[in-house]
Amino acid sequence: MRGLSLKHTSVHHGRSKRAPKLIFISEPKTPPGKDLWTNEPLPPPEYPPPPSHRLFCKTPVQEKKPNLEEMLTKLISVSETRFQNTEIALKNQQASIQGLETQMAQLSKLISERPQGSLPSNTEPTQGNSSTQSMFKMKKDSSSLS
Repeated sequence: MRGLSLKHTSVHHGRSKRAPKLIFISEPKTPPGKDLWTNEPLPPPEYPPPPSHRLFCKTPVQEKKPNLEEMLTKLISVSETRFQNTEIALKNQQASIQGLETQMAQLSKLISERPQGSLPSNTEPTQGNSSTQSMFKMKKDSSSLS
């Protein structure tokens, strides 16, 4: 820190222990209007610095900020796409609901046409016997192994 000197003093406070206190005192080393490092005259503020200064002083690179019009155009495009996808999903759901309503109406009609308390006349025997027989066979085979 050029231009500043550091002086160390000890200060005693009533309740606390002695603590060092640092005091900065400004001592100008260069006359105003001159470069701090080279002691050369500084250019007027309206002119850019000479090329030698550009080597040492890096100016921040400005990021290209998106244009407001571009941002709005992108927002509108994304919103339209999302709206179209929502409409498609809604139409698919409506078609599914319509199909379910049709099936429910058909079931309701079949049940209402049948006499109350009766079973359908064309019952079929279940094919479950073969699966239970195979289970008994597996149990019998496993018990003979032990």
